Formats: sequence, structure tokens, C-alpha cells
Amino acid sequence: MDVPELFETMVGILFERNIEFMDRPQTEKELGISPQLRTVRLDVLNMDVGGQVYTLEMQKENTHNLAKRSRFYQGQVDVALLPPGSIDFNALNDAYLVMICPFDPFDRGMCRYTFHMQCLEVPELGLQDGAWRIFINTKGRNREAFSEEFTDLLDYLNATAEDAESGIRTESVRKLHDGIQKLKQAETTGVRYMQEWEERVMEQQQAREEGLSQGLSQGLSQGEIVKVISQIRKKLQKGRQEDEIAEALEESISVVHKVKEILGTNAELSDLEIARRYF
Repeated sequence: MDVPELFETMVGILFERNIEFMDRPQTEKELGISPQLRTVRLDVLNMDVGGQVYTLEMQKENTHNLAKRSRFYQGQVDVALLPPGSIDFNALNDAYLVMICPFDPFDRGMCRYTFHMQCLEVPELGLQDGAWRIFINTKGRNREAFSEEFTDLLDYLNATAEDAESGIRTESVRKLHDGIQKLKQAETTGVRYMQEWEERVMEQQQAREEGLSQGLSQGLSQGEIVKVISQIRKKLQKGRQEDEIAEALEESISVVHKVKEILGTNAELSDLEIARRYF
């Protein structure tokens, strides 16, 4: 998605209209108002020639937190749109946050769910705050309501690597596919990308594992360790799977597994006691 032509093509298909962007998309864009507070890393962010901001996120699994995650993401994007000291909130750009899901996040069978603030008491009264949150369900059933390009893209996203090309029906999706193939075939690009991606993920996981395993000696405060343990315990009590918890908390699955093992034999221990004994 950091290839401008491919990003523009994909966004145009999803919104079913031509959209021209000002600059190259920003991928893996990190936003946060303070190092001490929760930050987000956006898959891709860009602004069109009219000043409207588009954020695209690809969701691999249903973490059951997309509604509030999208709220947090959109808030972080809004903070980044106003310069320090700005007093005119009307200067905020219109912003679209799009989450593409290979599952139905709301179980209503729709291909696209669009949320925009409205008044409950006066349904025809919109807030007009310029904020839109859109969820794309690639498994949606009401395909007759959408263009052939849109449904072709959904099929392409759902297809296996072996079947993707044979099922393409439209020129726009063919353009996306051809662009992806060129990137894959460019050995230097592919190797560089995979090495950087793998190194980044491994560094993040290793840092978290070492931080929890060695505690204070790695600069992680006891309070932070206790907080992580508490969050994992609560999600385990709700019946969440280890991989779901790791994804939701952005922690290593090995850390989640270790806490689960400890609680399996020492469920009566407090979070603080677990931190002191095992971390």
C-alpha cells in the first residue's frame, strides 16, 4: 500500500469513486501524544487533494474489540491533524477510518458497515463532525448493492494465492494483482521488506519477553509488570484464547502462555505476588 497507484486504486474501489491523493501513502505510521501513553501504528494513512484523510487497516482475526479500537485510532488521527496551539476545531480534516476484515464484525451479513454520528432523538439530524468509520466485511452477502469492482476486490481478498488470479473479473483488481506480483518478483524489494518486517516483529517480541522475564533489571517497573499480568488474567477469565489476548494487548504469545500456566496452578496468587515470584 505504500505504492501510490495501488493505494489509490484500492481506495477508489472501496469507496466506489475516483479519489486523487496528494502524496505517497504513509505506511506503518506511528501516532501517540506521549511516550507514557498508548500509541498506535497505522497500516496506511494518506490525504486526498481535497484534504480528506484516509486510514486503512487490515484485520486478520476478529479480536472482538474493533469498535473501541477504531474509536481510539480515530482519536489519535484527529490529534495529529491539528497543530499545537490551534484553537479552531473546524480546521479538522474530514477523516475516514476503514477496517478491512475477512469476517463479519457485526454478524449482519453486510459487505460494508458505515458509521457516522447522528442524533437518536432526531434521526435526520447529523452531527457533521466529519468523522467516518467504515468496516469492510469480505464475506458479506448483500453484494447486489455494490459495484462489480467492489465485489471483485472482496473475492480477490478472500481467495488463496493459487486461485487469486484466475478469479479476477475487472480491470482495477487486475491492476492491483499485477502490481503485487511485480513487487513479489522484485527480489531485492521482497528480501528487504521481509527482513525489515521480521526484524521489527522479532525485536518487539524479544523486548517484551526480556522485559517481563527480567523485570526491573530491564527497566520495566513492577507496576507495569503487574498491569500486564492483570490484563492477561481478566481476558483469560473471559475465556479468550492466548492468540486473541496477545493480539489485543500487543504482547508476545509466549508471555500470555507463561501467565496462563502460572494461574493454572496458582490461581489464588495476586497479580503483585505473581510479578514478584516469577518475573
